[in-house]
Amino acid sequence: TTTTTTTTQTPTSTTFPVDAVAVIGYEAAFTGNTGSDVSNPMRFSTAFDAEFKIGKDITVGVGGCAGRCNETDSCVGFFVFLKRDTNTPICRLLNNLGTPVRTSTASFSYIKLL
Repeated sequence: TTTTTTTTQTPTSTTFPVDAVAVIGYEAAFTGNTGSDVSNPMRFSTAFDAEFKIGKDITVGVGGCAGRCNETDSCVGFFVFLKRDTNTPICRLLNNLGTPVRTSTASFSYIKLL
């Protein structure tokens, strides 16, 4: 008699370690798929478009990302997302925010108030 066992892994959702936080000088525009109760996860359409990215991505949370954006004249907003393989927050400065789009990415999108 031969017995076969099949194991199925259920995918787990990625949860952001914090909720969107208030940052002076910024509007929290969108919350992505953070694991919180977000019925319509959204982000900037330009968030993953290299044409609109300013400089290199860095590993820093929302507060640190806002500080970088403040120091950069061409920055009109920023996108913080979790890197899937490490669950590390990544900061991306943007010079164009595009339009709102749905996302499956654990993320936060902030608009710089001028």
